[in-house]
Amino acid sequence: MSGGEPLLHRSFVVALLKRFHEHQTNVTVETAGFVPWENIEAVLPYVDTFFYDLKLCTPHLRKTYLGTSSDRMLENLRRLAGQGAHVVLRIPLIPGINDTKEEFGKLLAFADGLENLHEMHILPFHQLGASKYQMIGQAYSLLHLNPANEDHIVRCVHMARAHGYRISRGGAGFQAEEDSSDVQG
Repeated sequence: MSGGEPLLHRSFVVALLKRFHEHQTNVTVETAGFVPWENIEAVLPYVDTFFYDLKLCTPHLRKTYLGTSSDRMLENLRRLAGQGAHVVLRIPLIPGINDTKEEFGKLLAFADGLENLHEMHILPFHQLGASKYQMIGQAYSLLHLNPANEDHIVRCVHMARAHGYRISRGGAGFQAEEDSSDVQG
């Protein structure tokens, strides 16, 4: 499930996931975790994998770029990993914001403190979301950022691998990344 935050709609999502579970369908839910813990807990029995977005660890950066300095997202991630759920951390890189040595290092330090976390998707920055903001009449504050930040992407991939994480650049799949002979990070 994806497209917005599915866990905001707990009753509907639980009913849907129960049906998938009854039909032995594997389920992956993508979340940013900015929901009450009870919403995550309710779907746990029906989810095989959680793709959990983690963008920032520093409170003032979360407040500036996410609109909240709430620790709910981080605490829910801790709890979810502690429950033994299969979690793949997804880190969308934002040039000059979370792809810096300092902030990406904080993301890795946080991830290192989680149980059962072994895989990450490192998602290079793009401008595909700009048109969505325009459609809903909101200003897109990241239009000035240059998506060509290859050196930072490679550095972040290397940093994460040095911490022992299995990495998929772009979230395309781990096998494709491991079999790739070209240097993509």
